[in-house]
Amino acid sequence: RLKEYYHLKELKGHKDKVLSLIKLQSGWIATGSYDSITRIWIPEANFCFKEIQEIGAVQCLLEFETDKILSGTTENNICLRDIHSENDDDYICNFIGHYLWVNCLIKCSDKYFASASNDCTIRIWDYYKRKEIREIKAHEDCIFSLIKLKNGNLCSAGADLSIKFWDWEKGLCLKAIKNAHIDTILSLIELNES
Repeated sequence: RLKEYYHLKELKGHKDKVLSLIKLQSGWIATGSYDSITRIWIPEANFCFKEIQEIGAVQCLLEFETDKILSGTTENNICLRDIHSENDDDYICNFIGHYLWVNCLIKCSDKYFASASNDCTIRIWDYYKRKEIREIKAHEDCIFSLIKLKNGNLCSAGADLSIKFWDWEKGLCLKAIKNAHIDTILSLIELNES
């Protein structure tokens, strides 16, 4: 018999589909939507602390350092913003390189993060130097999921039905599983070994 579950709170504010949700180090929540807004929520107060107008629908979010939000959008943009900026001047910089939608953002290390896109590439970025350090021509079609594994490598999947494992530091494909599904792969998770 299935247990019944009920939601504890409902945070309302977006005018379209929510595409991304992350928990921040502060305990707050950030959501990104097709309405081109990133919202910062204080869940215990049912309160939206900040609304950030983005360029394009917000596909993915990443907090690389405390209170700094990276957003990947449908306008091929990765934008870094300060969520505690007093006014609308929260913009810090853009990471420019993708030429189609940015679907995934993940932290690789204390210095680097990775992005994946409809342009079939994974790109590795130096967060502090604010520049791309590597482009990996990763898939034959759009990439929709990118995760970091416990061993430090990356794993990607998407519309070409394949799952691939990467040494991101060298840009090398370590393993590829072709035709892993019969339709687009939207999500990946690493399971515990048993």
